[in-house]
Amino acid sequence: MASAPHSPLPVQLTTARPTVDGDHTGTHLGRAARRGELVRLHRGIYTDAERWSDAPPWERSTIATVAAAHRSPPPVFCRESALLLHGVSLLEPPRDVTVRTRRSPEAGVRRPAATFRRDVPPPHPLRHHEAPLPAGMSRPERRDALIRGDRGLEQTVLPPDAVPWCPGPEEGLRVEPLPLALLDTIPRMSRPAAVAALDSVARGSRLVDGPVGEEDLLAWDGFLRTKKARRRWESCWAFADADAESVGESVSRVLMDQWGLEPPQLQVRFVVDVDGGSRVRVDFHWPERGIVGEFDGLAKYQKPELLAGRRPEDVVVEEKLREDALRRLGLRVVRWVWADLRHPTRLRDMLLAVGVPFRG
Repeated sequence: MASAPHSPLPVQLTTARPTVDGDHTGTHLGRAARRGELVRLHRGIYTDAERWSDAPPWERSTIATVAAAHRSPPPVFCRESALLLHGVSLLEPPRDVTVRTRRSPEAGVRRPAATFRRDVPPPHPLRHHEAPLPAGMSRPERRDALIRGDRGLEQTVLPPDAVPWCPGPEEGLRVEPLPLALLDTIPRMSRPAAVAALDSVARGSRLVDGPVGEEDLLAWDGFLRTKKARRRWESCWAFADADAESVGESVSRVLMDQWGLEPPQLQVRFVVDVDGGSRVRVDFHWPERGIVGEFDGLAKYQKPELLAGRRPEDVVVEEKLREDALRRLGLRVVRWVWADLRHPTRLRDMLLAVGVPFRG
């Protein structure tokens, strides 16, 4: 359960191409890869080995996805890779780059060549999926329609700077429409991962094309072909809440619901006596019990835009003063971190210890 990267450094992707003198840059790029200076992410597409090695897992997943957009012909991204490019918050960085294929023999995993340095993480595999089936069409009919050209792969084009720090090709990045990517992916996810993604969609703040509503999904509803997929989708969609402001908060909500705990109010404001009186907002509040809960991610201590010129240790002191002020209001405060979500019984015991009740 990782958090997204903060302020990524720019990434330079280099594509092999013919030169005016009849040579080909792929020869020189291949030699640089063998020397360990570059990493071949996909055929003919390279990046700096040190930059790739130093990048956190979230950045590497994004770099590998954008690099695949430079392939020829350009792929149509689907499932987790499509959600990533649409700006949806995911619980885990995708381990594969997921794209659509028009032909069934092409479905499967294409693993890139190994790197020439043991200390450099391997590139991400390219996983081809057949096109999703709409209602009323069989798989053979869908394949025939794609081969004949009667029906193309559903897609939209995001601008080249959809990922500003790792620019895509000039013609943009081809992805499945967000409603289709959601309907095709959410039923396949674990409930925590699905709710985290849909909470992000409900917020809409990080999405390239804005929030998605019921009306946006109606046109794609036929892609929920099985009762199981529909039940999972409807359950997660109904549970989604725009007030859950982070993946960690979303996972916490799911765990509380699974344990049968009373659902909290989200993002509640209090007036406290800090700096002469100020308003603070807490992640979770059980008003009848006088309990507030806070998921403490690392972003507030790492992201420059959230630090706003302060040192991380200054933020720690501010959080302590804020918590003390909440306690002076007579509130019981419980805080948890990612480690507690990785061992969820620890969080359950913490919540029960401060008096969070089960649903009545």
